[in-house]
Amino acid sequence: MFEVSSCTRKTLLAVALLFCSLSVTAMDTLSLRIRDQTLELEVARTEAERERGLMGRCTLRENTGMAFFFNPPESVGFWMKNTLINLDIAFVDTTGVVFHTDTMRANSLTLHHSYGLVYVAIELPQGTLQRLRIGPGTYFPELDTTKTTSENALNPKPSRHR
Repeated sequence: MFEVSSCTRKTLLAVALLFCSLSVTAMDTLSLRIRDQTLELEVARTEAERERGLMGRCTLRENTGMAFFFNPPESVGFWMKNTLINLDIAFVDTTGVVFHTDTMRANSLTLHHSYGLVYVAIELPQGTLQRLRIGPGTYFPELDTTKTTSENALNPKPSRHR
């Protein structure tokens, strides 16, 4: 075994802290109500944010996840490369209605198709959809683009990642 100087330890710690701070950037967040629960979702709007998704995360707190916006809506597929935790996914249309759900295994290269035009895809820790009884037909009024902008989440207010 070799000894590491105090200066080297401090340098390594500083580099590790810098790496961790770069791995999760501040993103907009969105709150969605479902029955008596609130989902707190990071919002991925850009191509780069959608590509990064939840890669590299070791855990997610209960009722947290990520919302992937597609404007205009499109048919999409998700895989789990470099994603370390199992996830549920719900595909939502422009009327705020979930039309398809799936469960995705960590690090899988299996493509999970939307089977329709997606306005928002919501990723949550595995088991959340079942626990909260979210499935095809579930309505999220905050995601309904047929409502006025003040009633939906087209432009969620920015808040800092926790």
